[in-house]
Amino acid sequence: MRVLFFEDYSMKNQDVTTNLGHKRYNSAWVYQQTIAGLSSRNRITSGPIVHGNMHDPNSWSYTVNLQREIYGRLDKFSLGVPYYDVGFFGANSTHPVPPTWDRTIMYNRALEKLNSKVRGNLDLGVALAESGSTYRMLKGVVDLVRYAEEYVRRPNYRDVANAYLQWKYGWKPLCSDIFGAADEAIRVVFNELHHVRARVTEQLPSSQSIVWSGVNGVANVPAIRRTIGKQSCTIVVDLEIPSSSFRLDRWTSLNPASLLWELIPYSFVVDWVFDVGSYLRNLETACLYKATFKNGYTSELFAADCVERQPAPYTQTSGVNAGFKAIGCWSELIYRQFVRTKLSTYPFPRKPTFKVDLGASQLMSAAALLTQIFTKG
Repeated sequence: MRVLFFEDYSMKNQDVTTNLGHKRYNSAWVYQQTIAGLSSRNRITSGPIVHGNMHDPNSWSYTVNLQREIYGRLDKFSLGVPYYDVGFFGANSTHPVPPTWDRTIMYNRALEKLNSKVRGNLDLGVALAESGSTYRMLKGVVDLVRYAEEYVRRPNYRDVANAYLQWKYGWKPLCSDIFGAADEAIRVVFNELHHVRARVTEQLPSSQSIVWSGVNGVANVPAIRRTIGKQSCTIVVDLEIPSSSFRLDRWTSLNPASLLWELIPYSFVVDWVFDVGSYLRNLETACLYKATFKNGYTSELFAADCVERQPAPYTQTSGVNAGFKAIGCWSELIYRQFVRTKLSTYPFPRKPTFKVDLGASQLMSAAALLTQIFTKG
């Protein structure tokens, strides 16, 4: 799928509109008049360019919003006499709008990736705080063998769910801590100046069901949006860290709030939709490495090429315009937004936002938890 109706555009600021409108025909499809209406709008806004030293990045931004308004056919009637409108309905329609940009989520994910490179993911503080649970888990190896033998004779889904959760939130983190401790013990830093870069990129949903709130009098028209695009965030920092220094923060969290959060039962479930744990660790890392920061920047990009189209004719069923019908309507959109921000300090996390978008791993864990809750021991 490609959006074809726009000519090549430059980054020169502009706000250009085209008003082709739509034509009206009577019940015999005889042309009667042309009604003015917006057909397309090209808006480009670019921030001021800073001429720096040709080496260090400076803050800059631009927005490209190229719209083709809803085009199609509307069947209407006046005093019982039908007539037809064909063309663009920009004067009284919903403008095509870009998909949602999860800007805060993308930034926090990029910052978490950056912090894992700067600081590592090792946190023995949580392992020590959960030593009782770890000891019970190690003792449970015998029980695990017994469960396996019993499951062959008589399947017990609660035991399977319990074993999966022990592996996901017990054995897997324990093995990760052991490997992380060994890796940290042999880590050698040769340079004091560290150039660290992290990027996350996510493809936009290729197909979405949307609703046009109004198309020249026809309300709530269902449509399908097909998109080619992505959202991305890149964070780059230069840090000055003495190579001979021992940093306790690479071995454990120094924030009591982070340790307390990890010890709260089922806190990981909350993190699936509102990532408090990562926010606390990222906040702690920013405070710890603030003094080592030299310079850096963030680059955020959102790009989408969209075509919105009716999947089938739609007739309004209520209201003063009941009986009006929209047929074969569609619209197009090219949207670009880029924001580069020069950092004056080590990047701090943004407040987490609520988003329910569970992956396969979370869904399997949720199923195991529900199995434990709703099945008898």
